Amino acid sequence: MCAKINDTSEKVVGGGKYMQAIVSIDGEKINIRTHIFTHVKLAGFTGGVLATFSDINGSLLYVTPLLQYGVDGQLIPFKESDRWITDSFDVDSQIEQSTDRIDVWMGMTPKNRLADSEFGRWIGEKIDEFATWLAKKFEEWVKDNMNLDPDVGHDDGARGDDFEDWGDDDVEMNLIQTIASGLFSTPNIFPGNPVAEGQWGSILAGHTLIPMTDGRVLDWVPANGSWRLWNYNA
Repeated sequence: MCAKINDTSEKVVGGGKYMQAIVSIDGEKINIRTHIFTHVKLAGFTGGVLATFSDINGSLLYVTPLLQYGVDGQLIPFKESDRWITDSFDVDSQIEQSTDRIDVWMGMTPKNRLADSEFGRWIGEKIDEFATWLAKKFEEWVKDNMNLDPDVGHDDGARGDDFEDWGDDDVEMNLIQTIASGLFSTPNIFPGNPVAEGQWGSILAGHTLIPMTDGRVLDWVPANGSWRLWNYNA
């Protein structure tokens, strides 16, 4: 039996950003060959690929994990702006026999790669050092200006008010979280106002909705791997 294949051809997923996926199922093996590249000079991106396999009745047989790959800008030294990557998955042969349709979703899946880089780790160390220094300065200011012992957690003055523990670890952690959240925050990918909004009756917290190319929507729960496929009327 010949392998069943869906070749998306090259698609634009963003300004100057392109992807292509060749998805095949043959016997007990699913292969996904992904091409990701950019024409942008100084900025890279991370793209994602997800494939679904359905039978002749439209019933979903299998959903691959979301695969994410990144490239850098064309002028970034020693980095790749054009990549081909292959991933494979073992499945039951019955899935291949029952598969009538292969759908492929591709798109931008932003990922903060700075925090995982050597430079990002260096920045993290500097944040820790600064937070520790600032915490000590804050403790000194509290002692000098509020007559408060941060390690004891109560007011030595006449007010008799109770205070929370102002220990170094708590202050440092709060500062780290505040500074890091500002430094490594992800820009808003949905600017402006929503086109529509409402209350789902059957989709609750923890679900991820992924639009498919045929007008359907994949409802996926990453925590346990369960999924549903919905028809979507725009």
